[in-house]
Amino acid sequence: MSRSIGLWPAIAGMAATCAIGLGIGMQGVGSLDDAAFGKRVRSYILNHPQVVREAADKMRIDPIRRAIETPYPGAWAGNPKGDVTMVVFTDYNCPYCRATSPEIDRLLASDPKLKVVWREMPVLGPGSDAAAAAALAAARQGKYLAFHRALFSGGHPDANGLAAAARAALVAPENLAAGAKAPEVQTEIQTNLALGQRLGIAATPFFVLGNRHEHADSPNRLRPLRLRYERPNGCRCPDQRHERASPCMTEKEHAEGRLGLGHDRFPVATGSP
Repeated sequence: MSRSIGLWPAIAGMAATCAIGLGIGMQGVGSLDDAAFGKRVRSYILNHPQVVREAADKMRIDPIRRAIETPYPGAWAGNPKGDVTMVVFTDYNCPYCRATSPEIDRLLASDPKLKVVWREMPVLGPGSDAAAAAALAAARQGKYLAFHRALFSGGHPDANGLAAAARAALVAPENLAAGAKAPEVQTEIQTNLALGQRLGIAATPFFVLGNRHEHADSPNRLRPLRLRYERPNGCRCPDQRHERASPCMTEKEHAEGRLGLGHDRFPVATGSP
């Protein structure tokens, strides 16, 4: 394990302390001695534990944000100038990736300000490598989304599955095979694996949204509501169809991945999809 990994708790603590100083009010900080300030910081952290994770996530994501959010040509969907970019690290042999795919489509259909970037991250063996390369080859022909959906909605992503997805996406199989061997396709896969290491990704699917990330490692966390949007205007909801005079989301609801007032069209997920 790299020594830099061990620095994350300390870095997170320093960042959280800075944020907490603002949160508890800087006006009174100057009059506090170290013990009193430490007590207030401790109290704030205990009552707002999400601050530590948020600070650590931001410091981990910020240095590589551009690399994460810049898609391989064609491997994205939605609004090119969206105010929220959702990055999805995916593997075609991953059952949870398959399960989340329709939910991502639902978000794209319901949110005109959303941009989704897919990063092929084959971690489940040679079959995953071949499927990832084929998807990027389809992207080179402007057919990524159609191929991606066909592959996830079809059978096993083996040679037959890739051929069936190519037919569904109107991609010539010979073009798919040739494109999968392109140096830039292999470079993209290696880049994504390296980004995964930087982010500490242990499994797919892995989502990055703004300063937050989420690993859908259980059925209860598959719904996109758990991905916790945070828009530039402070709204943390996937759909902004609420009354502006109403609170968007309470802190408790946000911590639980729940919705605030006016969002009854997306019920909270409590089980498998």
